[in-house]
Amino acid sequence: MENQEPTTDETLRRKAYLEAMRLYQQGADAELIYARLDKQGIPEPLILQVLGNMQQEETKIVKEKSADLFAFGIVFFGVGVVVLLASVFFFSNIIVIPFGMILIGLIMAILSWKNRKGH
Repeated sequence: MENQEPTTDETLRRKAYLEAMRLYQQGADAELIYARLDKQGIPEPLILQVLGNMQQEETKIVKEKSADLFAFGIVFFGVGVVVLLASVFFFSNIIVIPFGMILIGLIMAILSWKNRKGH
């Protein structure tokens, strides 16, 4: 099989994605990326496709991180309940710490649940 050179469209698409990712990693927002790609002669439909795909990828990453935070919040809440029950039976004067753990676990779970659902 012979090596086929990428077509001009593929080369332009690759150039647009590489430049957009480079700018994004430097902290550029969508408007700046759009302006830079437009200045380099990238067609508008391709720029919009690149920006849309980058936004979808960012949303996917945020949802994955939120799922991890939700699980950690639930575990923290569970540990707080177990510590609360143990402290009630064994150490009746140390109840503030478990309540704090339960409250922190609930707050983490609720906030990460909102991000996970896309609010």
